[in-house]
Amino acid sequence: LYTSGSNGPWPRLVSQVKPVYPRPQLEQHVGGIVQFSAQVTEHGTLTGLDWQQGIEESNLVAAARGAATLWRFAAPVVDGCPARRDITIEMSFRMTR
Repeated sequence: LYTSGSNGPWPRLVSQVKPVYPRPQLEQHVGGIVQFSAQVTEHGTLTGLDWQQGIEESNLVAAARGAATLWRFAAPVVDGCPARRDITIEMSFRMTR
């Protein structure tokens, strides 16, 4: 899940990699939501990926960060040129049965 913090056109998510649930947290039934702020570059990659809120379990944050760095976007076009946009990314770690 991502939302744009900027006015104007949003970046379009082209490729999304889901995080791998770390085994220790899975076995201990530790879950939650990790939220990052980031910026989509003109090239569709993420930069400035900073933890904002949510669970602070380091393995879950690292797994979410690792997955988010592989996301790719179609940058929004403003005045005929690709533009940077601030976004918020939220990843959920939940056990399924």
